Amino acid sequence: MAGIGPTTSESLQAGLRRLQVARPNARQLLDVPRSWGRVQRGFVDVCKRLTAGLAPWPLFVHGDVGTGKTRAGLCLCDIVPGALYWPTDLVSAVAFKPDDFVWEAARNASLIVVDELATANHCNDYEYNGLKRLLDIRDRGDGRVGVYISNLPPDRLRQYFDDRIASRLLCGTIYEFGGNDQRMVRQ
Repeated sequence: MAGIGPTTSESLQAGLRRLQVARPNARQLLDVPRSWGRVQRGFVDVCKRLTAGLAPWPLFVHGDVGTGKTRAGLCLCDIVPGALYWPTDLVSAVAFKPDDFVWEAARNASLIVVDELATANHCNDYEYNGLKRLLDIRDRGDGRVGVYISNLPPDRLRQYFDDRIASRLLCGTIYEFGGNDQRMVRQ
């Protein structure tokens, strides 16, 4: 359920207030070099607006390859104890599993970041059903929030998935990462 209201995640709010003291990769998530200094300032500002209740959840993040979307999502996970980072292949892998500890973790996490949405040439049953199940269990409006990351812009999500998934992903705040491929700039 999209809505404007502060997240109940005090740790997310506190973490965004003190970005400079967040320990990169404190929980050994995906090994991507990261720090808040390398995250687009506009993304940080949007996250602050979301946690203050000035913008609606969930947050859909999109942009070209290499613009820092994954790094930003992981930085959020680093500052929220118990946050989950799920790449789409994990969502697909557990799509048809019974309601076990994996889904219970997704249901209860104060923050979940789902990355690499819509990266294949077409959506398969595993990706579709896993993502729909995840979005449905997170759609409770109780302060447990989600960040969903894709290279595809919002108008192409409906073509890739369908209206049911696109509606759930796009019902909140949308942020576009701009700029050049950071991996290419380093070379």
